[in-house]
Amino acid sequence: MKTKRFLMMTFSLVLIFLVGAAVAEVKKESFAKIWEQKIVIPTYLIGKSGPNPRFYNGRAYQGAQGRAYPWPIQERLTDNRQDKTYNAIYLENEYIQVSLLPEIGGRIFSALDKDNDYDFIYHQNVIKPSLIGMLGAWITGGIEWNVFHHHRATSFMPIDYIIQENPDGSVTAWIGEIEIRHRMKWAISVTLYPGKSYFVSSLIPFNRTPFIHSILYFANAGVHAGPNYQVIFPPSTEWVTQHAKREFASWPIANETYNRVDFTA
Repeated sequence: MKTKRFLMMTFSLVLIFLVGAAVAEVKKESFAKIWEQKIVIPTYLIGKSGPNPRFYNGRAYQGAQGRAYPWPIQERLTDNRQDKTYNAIYLENEYIQVSLLPEIGGRIFSALDKDNDYDFIYHQNVIKPSLIGMLGAWITGGIEWNVFHHHRATSFMPIDYIIQENPDGSVTAWIGEIEIRHRMKWAISVTLYPGKSYFVSSLIPFNRTPFIHSILYFANAGVHAGPNYQVIFPPSTEWVTQHAKREFASWPIANETYNRVDFTA
């Protein structure tokens, strides 16, 4: 059977983010380092969640079933802005510097091209949640890890992490959790190598249960778009889908009715 590849449901589970053009001819001293650092970011606080879990009750969530139990709903946004201290993870080599925020879902918060001081991943200067996430609170910018469900339940929550220095000179930040909606587990690595102007991200999913679960995974990246910005899909891509995973269309020419639009003609 021919393997299907999808735009949003990626089975390769490896993402490589490239920076700019080829590495400059000027020889730089190669290194890679990783550390934790406190940073202060202006933050709009969210209100306290309700004390009782919310069961399904037919709740829809961006075309999918809004099954959030046993997580509390984070839908009480406020105008209370405060300077809040976060514990950030930094990875850096001679070309780029990358930061992650384990307290906000482990998202990549910034990625800087050191040659031209350019943020090639959208870098927010304030934490201001909106009601987009599965539980409510969610922020734009950076790279959000959508594991097992889009805008996953814990995308605005603290997450487990470790940092490590590898024998080959690279450094890695690991983030992950046990996903309590289905009792599955996942871990994502973000690795930076000496002498490379990119970082590599890989997902390792674990099904800890005896049951079969339908899953979705994608990395939601924010970038600064301009007149020269391009999105390039791999030529092996054959199908597209979206959050609900309940309909598909062929790529690059659709011959189906997709998202209530008739492409059959």
